[in-house]
Amino acid sequence: EVRAQLQACQKRLQASEQQDRSAFEGMFHRGSLYGEKVEAPCVRNLDRLAQVFLRFEVEGRGLAGEGRVEFALYEDTAPKAAESFRLLCQGTSAGSAEAVPSRCYRGSLVHRLVKGSVLQGGHLGPSSGEEHGRSIARAAFGHEPFGGRHDRRGFLSLAKHGEEVYGSQFLITLAAAPHFDGDYVIIGEVIAGWDALGAIEGLEVDQEEHPSLPVSIADCGLIPSVLGFAPGAPPATLGVGGTDSAGSRACSEAATTTAVG
Repeated sequence: EVRAQLQACQKRLQASEQQDRSAFEGMFHRGSLYGEKVEAPCVRNLDRLAQVFLRFEVEGRGLAGEGRVEFALYEDTAPKAAESFRLLCQGTSAGSAEAVPSRCYRGSLVHRLVKGSVLQGGHLGPSSGEEHGRSIARAAFGHEPFGGRHDRRGFLSLAKHGEEVYGSQFLITLAAAPHFDGDYVIIGEVIAGWDALGAIEGLEVDQEEHPSLPVSIADCGLIPSVLGFAPGAPPATLGVGGTDSAGSRACSEAATTTAVG
């Protein structure tokens, strides 16, 4: 009888160990403990991606790091949307090296600021109509994957206008912002200028979430030292446009500053 009880205990112990192993295998190999699919994080070499900068300016006061925020663009997951943003930083149209003032972020405003959530800007053109701002092209870019979720601070995203067309309006997440998933496509992330971004986030806003002091993009362009994007040697399908002050030129002419309600 004692031997039978011992064997029963051993069987229960083995069954318990097997259950524990199954649970951990499910957690780390198939998904979560509840059977939900877990997406593997996308690992990128940011040094090999195109990089651009925006230099923000606040009326009447300076910003940390001269207001410069730098981004790496996700050309691997959203190449056409990332190209659109890059060209808008350079102030050129696709396939052309000529400056197009109305297609440049320089002079445009940050029109919405929600502390602990999001910064939005980049509206080009009239304040009414063109809801998501102007793009480098009127034609659809075609379907591209979203490249992840807005689940942390520092993502750069571009507004979608319809199913396959992007506008010029962009956002920078100041925290996780899952409510933007599906309406904005993630095209990059902040790689430098966190102090400047924090200084902008700390500004006062009015009841409509507009910064109390005008925040504009004083300068923008391509960072020329990135592998594969040296000035004068861009891919044949992309514009040649401006670079930062270490290269040749950024957006050569200011775009008309417009406010967005």
